[in-house]
Amino acid sequence: MKLAKKFQRVLLCAQFGLLTLGANAIAAGPGKYNPYPNQPGYGQPNYGYQQDINQMYHHVKVIHKPHATILEVKVDKWLPRGGSLVKLKKMFKLGQYQGKSIKRVVVKASSARGYGQASLLINGQPVGAGHTLPTYPERKVWRLYENQNTLGADINRLQMSFQGKIFVEKFRIALEKNYVQTISKPMYKNVYGSDMIKVRKELNIGQSAIGAKVHSISVTGVPTQRGGAWVQLLVNNSPVGQAQKIGRRNGHLHFQMPYYGQNVLGEDIKSIKLQVTGYAQLNSLSAQVEGLSNGYGGGYGPGNGGYHPPKHPQPPIYTPPGKNPGPKTGPKGCGKKKKKKC
Repeated sequence: MKLAKKFQRVLLCAQFGLLTLGANAIAAGPGKYNPYPNQPGYGQPNYGYQQDINQMYHHVKVIHKPHATILEVKVDKWLPRGGSLVKLKKMFKLGQYQGKSIKRVVVKASSARGYGQASLLINGQPVGAGHTLPTYPERKVWRLYENQNTLGADINRLQMSFQGKIFVEKFRIALEKNYVQTISKPMYKNVYGSDMIKVRKELNIGQSAIGAKVHSISVTGVPTQRGGAWVQLLVNNSPVGQAQKIGRRNGHLHFQMPYYGQNVLGEDIKSIKLQVTGYAQLNSLSAQVEGLSNGYGGGYGPGNGGYHPPKHPQPPIYTPPGKNPGPKTGPKGCGKKKKKKC
């Protein structure tokens, strides 16, 4: 009787253990038992109902580096079975970065079987070669180059296509960091009546600056005895904003560039002029420009060698006829003949 009860208990324990293993096997799907359901490489993942990744809210982390701005989104999710198309422009909210250039796109992902594929698409067309995703998380990088990497101009849609059972850990996008440079030049120009200042010509912003973005224009001056002068900004020969006056209480005028597409020289902006009417002396002219290349040779700003006014020549030293002044070695009275310590 006791043996029968013992055998019955053992049988019940065995049945309970089998039921537990069966439940885990069903949750993990066919294959090995999956102790980590959110990690690949342990049999098949338990998909169940999955929300579309493109409809989810994603926090974008911004990391500032010396030469790039890194945008990062952590996903840590299995993508739906078969193929998936991730809309990176929407995920990273890249609409606010119009005019910026993308240096590279990175994904850290893996596949359940080790033969999943990932491809980067720009405007629906694949860029470079696709990457095979192994069973462990690995970084895959796509580098973008000029004429294909400017948001708004070259890139309208940025997507990543996946084939297979894919686990995505995170995405990263590196934006090129363009520094805003101030190009300035002293003028000392007197205006009597009216005059037209061609900003690009005055600041030597020529063909090598094509593609740069203009932020603002500034001019300083003082009124003459006959009064002040009104200054109007003209972009592509059209007046922009309100005219500003150079007066006794206001000698620094600042004009913010309007939204002309992307304010890109050579594309959106053909000419920049200042129409001056009245009587004033213009002392300096400057422009804030973003995205000048390293080889840009125009202008007078800090990014282009800076403007260095000529040094005032020193008055010549008077030398009596027939004598060579030679180098001055010390104060008056020093030398070998005087035997005086200098």
